[in-house]
Amino acid sequence: MNYVKKNHEIGRGDATWNADQTILSQKIGFYLNILNRTKIFQKPYQGIRLDRSQSSTTLIDLVENKFFNLTDYHALHSNFLDRWNVIYSLLDKMFDDNLQEFFLSYYNEFKRAIQ
Repeated sequence: MNYVKKNHEIGRGDATWNADQTILSQKIGFYLNILNRTKIFQKPYQGIRLDRSQSSTTLIDLVENKFFNLTDYHALHSNFLDRWNVIYSLLDKMFDDNLQEFFLSYYNEFKRAIQ
């Protein structure tokens, strides 16, 4: 089965989407269970979604002021370089300073590599 699509579009439930979900689930499971680095706390859906159609200003405002109510995050896909300020704000709420430094260095290395 080919998981790389020629048109780069992924439809919910198609083979590419399922492969993506499986890979992410495996990586999260590895991080949680094997590396024993953190715990994931599930919370009920509260109807606040970060969506890629929203402006960066709106997304940062939601992260800064409604972080604990956010339950659905679809703000970024392949445009994460353009929205790094949103991602960094979100990561700042989720991780400690050591991981923040790691994420920032990864971002800077990646950005240099593609320029």
